[in-house]
Amino acid sequence: PSKALAEQHYADLRARPFYPGLVDYMTNGKAPVVAMVWQGVDVIRQGRKLIGATNPLDVHGIDPNLNHSSPTALRADFCISTGRNIIHGSDSYESANTEIALWFNESEIFDWFAGNFFNQFDSSSDSNAQSCCRLNRNQAIASWIVSAN
Repeated sequence: PSKALAEQHYADLRARPFYPGLVDYMTNGKAPVVAMVWQGVDVIRQGRKLIGATNPLDVHGIDPNLNHSSPTALRADFCISTGRNIIHGSDSYESANTEIALWFNESEIFDWFAGNFFNQFDSSSDSNAQSCCRLNRNQAIASWIVSAN
């Protein structure tokens, strides 16, 4: 991403001492940045569970001041420091909508339905039965490559 995009994405952290380093880390080109949009049933909570706590070091819940991560969470498996914790996940639907608008044009987002998705829910009892996954056309292959390696 550009420096301007990273600064806008992390604007709420601007006053924090690590902010300049975070922006540099995101924009220095030394590591790939793959942006994705996930949509589904309870996606914020489920996504953050998959991602893990901000501090990847507290996988066993030793520090009561840290959010506990599963030892199999992405951050627990693949990162070694809080400042470079490999993945960002929106913490609310409001922040997700703001972040999606920063990173994507509406024309880059499309709806994709798994073939068996609707068989998993009884639409009469689940208001989320019409949920779907939304992927960026250009990132669908990239996200597979990242997960396959």
